[in-house]
Amino acid sequence: MESTDLLEPRCGPLLIVGGAEDKTGACVILRELVRLAGGASARIVVLTVASEFPREVGATYVRALTRLAAGRVEPVHVGRRDEAESERVLRAIDGATAVYFSGGIQSRIADQILGTSLQALLHRRWRAGLVIGGTSAGAAAMSERMIVGSPGPPGVRPNDVKLGAGLGFTPGAIVDQHFSERRRLHRLVLAVSRHPDRLGLGIDEDTAVVVRGDAFEVIGKGTVTLVDGRLAGRSAISPPPPGDDAIVVRAARLDVLASGQRAKLGPAILAEQPRSRSSVSAAQLR
Repeated sequence: MESTDLLEPRCGPLLIVGGAEDKTGACVILRELVRLAGGASARIVVLTVASEFPREVGATYVRALTRLAAGRVEPVHVGRRDEAESERVLRAIDGATAVYFSGGIQSRIADQILGTSLQALLHRRWRAGLVIGGTSAGAAAMSERMIVGSPGPPGVRPNDVKLGAGLGFTPGAIVDQHFSERRRLHRLVLAVSRHPDRLGLGIDEDTAVVVRGDAFEVIGKGTVTLVDGRLAGRSAISPPPPGDDAIVVRAARLDVLASGQRAKLGPAILAEQPRSRSSVSAAQLR
């Protein structure tokens, strides 16, 4: 699947959610999904491919999005790769105004969708304006290089962070989810150290970024942590630490953005933006 460094202006918005979005209260994030999808005219497909409990998850989103006055909500499950080639699934995507990936296990998304007609159709429709969203595992899968997993903090080493191919909607970024709640800063810094040309996006629960073109805005109750190693140099430590635990990027920039703040996905994004809630060098975290 070919990708561009920056999202083309005509592409539909991306709604990338850190997981555990409110489904019963004010529903700020899901309300935005409905608005982006067309409100009463919205036709939202919820792809439950990542979930071990697709019927239950699908029913939850039908209730929540219907309460928010979405015109139509259709859960679609892809449990096998051949289903990603089926007329049933492709027809549902072709008729949607928004597609939303549920949470679960992100490797399931890659296993069932990468290289299929479903992936090709999603990209084609997105480039024509389709809204694409994802929460938790569905958010991680938005990346071109996706964090598949890690043992978790503390003590995450570079080789403990497993990366794989994602769906490629954010080719210049690596997304991590449940970010503050699961203490994943170290994990994201290590992922960025292996791909210093990518921006790290760490998204808290009940928090999202809305991406339009090459810029995004934060919505929801938490924060989004940006780890930018693209302007950093190779490590100046001499001699370098031996083995796979070597630090390969030094002086990456870290910013934390709250709801309502904006940034860009392009080069030197942070230098062009108003000051965020906090900004420290990633080197200070070692």
